[in-house]
Amino acid sequence: MQQKSEPKCPNPPAETAKGTPPRPPAPRGARAALSKMHHVRTELAAVYREARGGKLDTQEATRLTYMLQVLARIIEVSEIEMRIRAVEERLGGG
Repeated sequence: MQQKSEPKCPNPPAETAKGTPPRPPAPRGARAALSKMHHVRTELAAVYREARGGKLDTQEATRLTYMLQVLARIIEVSEIEMRIRAVEERLGGG
């Protein structure tokens, strides 16, 4: 009996710093974790690949890209706020 092999990815994902491949993006319509910048980056790359491959309408890809950019800015500002708060607490001014 022959086992089915998984289809090969034409562009295999690069390994992360820890040597493990990154988690594949969630299927379209599924709830993807978007609470950290690397989640947003992974989702943005998935949108790009789907649009580039013709699986996603470019107008829809543009909308999703815009929303992901907004989320990235929100995450970035939140992280900066947390860092400033931590520095102020260390310095005794906050």
